[in-house]
Amino acid sequence: MNEKRSTLLENICQINAVANVEGKGRDDFDLAMLLQSESLLQPGKVATYSRAVTCVAKNVRETFEAYRALMRQY
Repeated sequence: MNEKRSTLLENICQINAVANVEGKGRDDFDLAMLLQSESLLQPGKVATYSRAVTCVAKNVRETFEAYRALMRQY
């Protein structure tokens, strides 16, 4: 399952990088970043990291979840 997820995430990043006409697209995010963000947000771990790290981890998770919701809609 991680291979499929990784491929999906890689494709999302490639689409984002190519489709963004303002040059703000990113293709350097990978499955490891998503998994690390999830790990950082586990109960009990959040308090051990700075607010900035927690904020980035939440943004990564929320962005991926928003994209998944959009794909479900289509």
